[in-house]
Amino acid sequence: MLVLDYVGVSPAKGGLFRAGPMVKGDGCVQAWAGHAFFQLPALAPLAVRRMPAFFETSRERCWNKSLSAGSTSARFAGGALDGAGLQQPAPVKAFARKAQLGEILAFERSSSAAADGLFRASARGWFAYSHALLMLLLAQGHLWHAARSLFKDTWTGARASEGAVAEYGAGERLRG
Repeated sequence: MLVLDYVGVSPAKGGLFRAGPMVKGDGCVQAWAGHAFFQLPALAPLAVRRMPAFFETSRERCWNKSLSAGSTSARFAGGALDGAGLQQPAPVKAFARKAQLGEILAFERSSSAAADGLFRASARGWFAYSHALLMLLLAQGHLWHAARSLFKDTWTGARASEGAVAEYGAGERLRG
């Protein structure tokens, strides 16, 4: 799935735990731009690496040096920009930076109050909701097993007669 390749929803890359209000987030995905291919003249195609989990930036520095020269071109296969080619340095640099974050996606950032039938929840909201549900399920399981062990005599119907002391394993026969 393309959205899962985007850094904004990857907890390993800090996507779910960004600072600031969620209304200033990325918004809803509207379109996929396509796979971007970058090329320097007379060289092999440049490969865009995905942003690593530890935010290594050495690759980005190399990219910026080669992109600032202005001779890098970009072309797209698939998506909204299928077949398009770019030669200008500014748009090529912008698409190269976006490609490092995963797939190049177009987002709708409007905060219109008009109802359009789309349930707008951020990735952080879904993350918190799913963990709350899992926590409740886990807590219910712990309570269930604690009740079974604490009230084992009630569950099994075993009753000790008054004055008698029940000894564990008294009626069991050991093989030997």
